[in-house]
Amino acid sequence: MNPNTQPSGSARYFFLAFAVAFLGFSLMFLALANLGFARPAAVPAPIQEDAYSPSPEDSITVLAMGTAEKGGIPEIFMLVRVNPITGEVPFTVFPPQTMITNNGRLEPLSEVYKYGGAQYTKEKLAEELGIAADRYIRVDRAGFITAADAVGSIEYTLAEDFTVWQLGAEMTLQAGMQLLDGRRLAAILTSAAGGDARAQRAGELIASFINQRIDIFKTVAADGVFEKIINIADSDITYLDYHIRKDAGEYLARLDYGIAVYIRADFTDESSFILADTFKAKIAERFG
Repeated sequence: MNPNTQPSGSARYFFLAFAVAFLGFSLMFLALANLGFARPAAVPAPIQEDAYSPSPEDSITVLAMGTAEKGGIPEIFMLVRVNPITGEVPFTVFPPQTMITNNGRLEPLSEVYKYGGAQYTKEKLAEELGIAADRYIRVDRAGFITAADAVGSIEYTLAEDFTVWQLGAEMTLQAGMQLLDGRRLAAILTSAAGGDARAQRAGELIASFINQRIDIFKTVAADGVFEKIINIADSDITYLDYHIRKDAGEYLARLDYGIAVYIRADFTDESSFILADTFKAKIAERFG
C-alpha cells in the first residue's frame, strides 16, 4: 500500500485492533511491574534491605489480543515474555492468518479463537511453539481509548515523511523525531504499508514503548493501578501475578539498556502463513 493512499476498511480495522493490543499489553506489563499510568515526579522508591535476585518464578509469558469491538474476534496476537533472569522482554507479533494446529489440522489463529476462545487459543499457540504460556489479555477499542489517554506519549523517529489518516483527514508527519500519543500511534499503524514493513514497524513501536517507559519502575506507584488496568481488559491475570513481580519490575528498570527484544515471525513462504521451523526453534529458546 502506498503510504499516501487511504487504507481500505479491512486494513483500518486490523491496525486499530493492533493499536488496541499494543496498549493493552503495555498496560498489562506496567501493571505486573507496579507502574503508574503517567510519568510521575521523580520520587525514588525506598531502598530495600534485601537485594533482589531474579528467579524463574518471576518470569511470565502472556498472549495479548486486540479486537475492534468488545466480544469481537482478535485481529492481532502478540506473544510476550517478561524475563528478569535474562534481563529482557522478548516478543513477537502474529497476524490472525497465522496457521497453527487445531484438532489435527492447520487453522488460522482467528478460527482457533472462534472455536475455543482466549484461553484455548493461548494453549494451542503455546503448544505449536513448544513453550508454556501463562496468561492472556484481550483489549477492545474502548480499552484502547482509555489506555491512550492514560499512558501518554513515546518518542519515535520516522526515517521519511509519512502520510496518515487521522479523524478522516490526511496529515503528513515530517521525517525525524515524533512525539506519538495514542491517537497518532494508531494513525501510523493504520496507514502503514503491508507485509514485512508492517510487522517491522509494529515491532519497533512496541520496543520503543517498553524501553522508554521502563524508567517508571524506579518510582513509587500506587497498588491501585493494577485494578484500574485489569478493569480495562479481559484477562486471567491475577493480583498474585502482579504482587510477586514488583521486585522484578524494579530490577528490570535498573538495567541500562533496551530490554525489549522484537522477534519477527517467519513463515515458510509469503502466502501460506505457516510458521517456519527455524522461527519456532528461536521462540522455544527465548521463551522457554
